[in-house]
Amino acid sequence: GLLAVLISSAGVLIYLNFGNSQSTPTPAPAATNDTKTDTTPATSSNTQPAINNTLTGGANTPATKARVYNETKIPSTWLKQKFTSASVDSNGNCVVANICGESADPDNDGLTNIEEYNFQSDPLNPDTDNDGYSDGDEVYVYHSDPIKDDSDGDTFKDGAEIGGCYDPTVNETGKMSQAKIADIATQIGLRPLHANSKTALTAAGATTIDLTSKGLPSAKCTVATTSTTTPTTTGNTTTPTTTTTTPTTTSTTNSN
Repeated sequence: GLLAVLISSAGVLIYLNFGNSQSTPTPAPAATNDTKTDTTPATSSNTQPAINNTLTGGANTPATKARVYNETKIPSTWLKQKFTSASVDSNGNCVVANICGESADPDNDGLTNIEEYNFQSDPLNPDTDNDGYSDGDEVYVYHSDPIKDDSDGDTFKDGAEIGGCYDPTVNETGKMSQAKIADIATQIGLRPLHANSKTALTAAGATTIDLTSKGLPSAKCTVATTSTTTPTTTGNTTTPTTTTTTPTTTSTTNSN
C-alpha cells in the first residue's frame, strides 16, 4: 500500500512540473533601436522648382553662383537660429507669418525669407555683406553676390564699383559697359531699388532720376566731353577750329 502511494505522488509531481514548463512563456529579448536619426533637412528634387537663372543675370554671374539651395520650405533649425522665440516656437515652427514666413521680407531688402535661406544671407539684415547695397538689389538688379563684398575678386568692394559706374561682376579695368548699364536700367524698371542702395547711390552723387530709372550715378558713367580749339590757316587767314571729343565708357582705368 505504501509503495502505491509513493508511486502515485511521484506521478503527480512529474505532471505538475511538466505543466508548469509548458505554461511559462519564455521572456522576449529586450527591444533595441538601431535606427539612426538623420538631422539633415530632407530635400526632394521632385518638389524643387526649376531655377530661372535669367532673373540673376545668367548662369555665370556672381548672383547665380551665390545660390546655395533651391528649397521652397525653410528648415526649422534655420528659423530657430535666425528668429526670436516671439515669432518661432520651440519646435521651429513659424508663428508670425509676416516675420518668419517663407514669403515674408522682414528686412525689406528685396529677398524673401526663403530666398535668404537659399542664398544663405541674413533675413534680418538688409545688407548682409555690408557693401552698401541691399541684398535683393545685388541679386536681381546688379547680379552681384549678396554675401561677398567683392563679387568679382578685383579687390574693390561692390559698393565702390557701383558708385563709380564700374561693373561689380567682372574683373576689368574699364568703366561699366553700355550693355550692363542698359541691363541695370531694365532691372530697375522691374524691381525698384531698396533703401540701402538708394542711400549708397545718393552718397555717390546719383540724382532722383538715377535712383528711379538708372540704378547708377549716371554722371560717373561717362567722362565729361572736352573741347579743344586749334587754329587753321588758309592763305593769309587763320580760322579757329573747335574739336569736340567724347571718350567711350570703356577706356578709363579703374581707380575706385
